Amino acid sequence: MIEPYWGAEAPREAPFVINVFARFYGQSILSHYPCGLDCTRSILLGYQYLSCLEAAEPALAERLRSSARCEVAISPTVGLWASRWTGGGGAPRRVRVTSAVPWVSKTEDAWMFAEGRVAVELAPGGIVLSNEAGQRRFVAAHSFHLH
Repeated sequence: MIEPYWGAEAPREAPFVINVFARFYGQSILSHYPCGLDCTRSILLGYQYLSCLEAAEPALAERLRSSARCEVAISPTVGLWASRWTGGGGAPRRVRVTSAVPWVSKTEDAWMFAEGRVAVELAPGGIVLSNEAGQRRFVAAHSFHLH
């Protein structure tokens, strides 16, 4: 399901209601997999679902809205990260990982999760991961802004 988003032609921004990646950490608004991040019908349906949820369970709707508005980085080799920005203005473009779905299979990549908390920085063509022990590594990835 994620493979189509690895290509360079994939949109890099999308409305938060279409955050199909959020289903990997149990926070999706949509109940289906949209055909793409720019699917108009899925975007409209997402806003309709959110509106119904806001009427019935405002706190849950706000939690889903908050978790779906994020940066998502997908690495074909390492995993999926949903992150929130820290800092602002001229601060470094560093994000706090709020959810991660690692699919690490190689032992040399295990260091990223050995220390628990992982920070992510967007970089051209990928992301830079760093853990609490100060270890850093560039990983090829595609990132998306869901606003």
